[in-house]
Amino acid sequence: LAPSAYIESAFVTIDFPMFAESQVVIRDAESGTVVYSAPYDATRQVVVNLSSLPEGLYELHLYAFGKWWWGEFEIEE
Repeated sequence: LAPSAYIESAFVTIDFPMFAESQVVIRDAESGTVVYSAPYDATRQVVVNLSSLPEGLYELHLYAFGKWWWGEFEIEE
């Protein structure tokens, strides 16, 4: 059971194969600063608006199904 995430426009969308409670944390990859953190009730999809974030490299950390998942993404002008 693995979630999938994709970025479209200024939004990151996370899809779950079944309903799941989750925690989403986004960090600036260079400084390690948390720029977004939120818990979510059981759902099949989470959408996070990234429009307030400046250009840069970020890490997406997602807690779901009893474990942490992570990946990197870049925001470019």
